[in-house]
Amino acid sequence: MVDNELFEVDVLENLHDLSTSNTSSTDHKNTHVNEDLSSCTNPCSDDAEHQTIPTYLLSTDPSFEHFIRMQHMDIANSLDIEKLRAIAIVIHQLKMINLEITLWSTILKSGTGQFNESHTGPPLWPELFKKLIDSPVHQQQQNNDTMNEIYLNIVQSRLRQLKQREQYYQRKYDEQIHPIDNHHTTMKPFLQTFIQDKLHSVQMNFEHNITLIGYEFEDHRLA
Repeated sequence: MVDNELFEVDVLENLHDLSTSNTSSTDHKNTHVNEDLSSCTNPCSDDAEHQTIPTYLLSTDPSFEHFIRMQHMDIANSLDIEKLRAIAIVIHQLKMINLEITLWSTILKSGTGQFNESHTGPPLWPELFKKLIDSPVHQQQQNNDTMNEIYLNIVQSRLRQLKQREQYYQRKYDEQIHPIDNHHTTMKPFLQTFIQDKLHSVQMNFEHNITLIGYEFEDHRLA
């Protein structure tokens, strides 16, 4: 099973990296924020993160091969297990990116006061987000308007980065399955099921944080 804490740390580190790339420019004009963040939008800039393989898909973990051989002997015999594993890793990455996009999109909606069509109100940057990127010195140096712009740029930059990564992995996935006949009817369903089961607790954690952001926004709107 994938360890929730690993993914929480990953999200926290992404927030920290984005925030520290901006706080060094606090004495400059706000236009410098965009320049500082531009280095974060290269989808290949965090290659180490890209290549992270979850424990359940490592070759040293027998669960993936066991699942395939127990449930799909015909597929396991006709395709190399390692090719299937490589495809599964990309599917895992796409699912994780999608979860992050949903979380960061929710942060953006709250921060711009457009949580959804029926719940618009005063903008509110969630505490979950603010506590991860703020420092006492940073707060003292910035007025509210400047902080709002910094928050907005951080979130928009992260979303651009995630969408570029999503496109990167989607292309990689398409290339991997192109030579495989009937992929969508034979392989995709059981790979999706296996990965979704492994990511269930991680997805629940993301959904919990998104729900908390919604509650916080609604309390702020009604205050």
